[in-house]
Amino acid sequence: MPKYIFFDLDNTLTRSRSAVSPEMSGLLKRLTQKHEVLVVSGGSDAKQIRPQLGESLRGKYWSMGQNGNVCIDKQGNILWENKLNWLEKYEVLNYIKAIHAGNTFPYESEFDLVEDRGSQISYSFVGHTEKDITKKERFDPDKKKRAAALKTFPFKSKTVEVKIAGTTCFDFYIKGSHKGKNIAALCKRMGWKKSDCLYVGDALFKNGNDESVIGVIPLKKVRDPKDTEEVIRKLLTKNQATI
Repeated sequence: MPKYIFFDLDNTLTRSRSAVSPEMSGLLKRLTQKHEVLVVSGGSDAKQIRPQLGESLRGKYWSMGQNGNVCIDKQGNILWENKLNWLEKYEVLNYIKAIHAGNTFPYESEFDLVEDRGSQISYSFVGHTEKDITKKERFDPDKKKRAAALKTFPFKSKTVEVKIAGTTCFDFYIKGSHKGKNIAALCKRMGWKKSDCLYVGDALFKNGNDESVIGVIPLKKVRDPKDTEEVIRKLLTKNQATI
């Protein structure tokens, strides 16, 4: 039975940039009583993760925002923070300019498409704060639009890489400083056995922002938060064989 359970956030614990459901919140509370719970978000930082999971879970989970490049323990101590430098940001923004020129998808404001999060830059085709979650989920459910964009406009950099993230985004971060590396670094730092860990995520596919965890610790692929709820129920009943 895993002791340390890592979860992706959007489309795994919650819908895109949405608050956790009451059912999921209750399941996570029960899970934190017997396991270490870690939230490894592809894009969000701690300030975004906290309102999505709610105050009732505050202090009960580790926060690994921006692909784990900002790692904060349950007490709020920052273990590390890997930031992009100004030249890397310039390189990413120039690429986004080229991608955006071919963006024909409707959005409310150009100022809502790009977020500089320090350790990561995120570009959303329809807007980060789009309130119509269904619209965001309809945009690219099979990730094919974004995969095609990457094929048409390949991103080439010596120090930065890009991954398909969330429902509408590309996330850019320091090359090699992805979820897999940061999870491995935390396990080493804390002395956790990788065999005692489990990663639960929806983007365990080529160019998905969970792909880098493959081969690092045991995995469980899910489709959406409802699927994740079933995984947690099985963990709570120690029915690991069917996870």
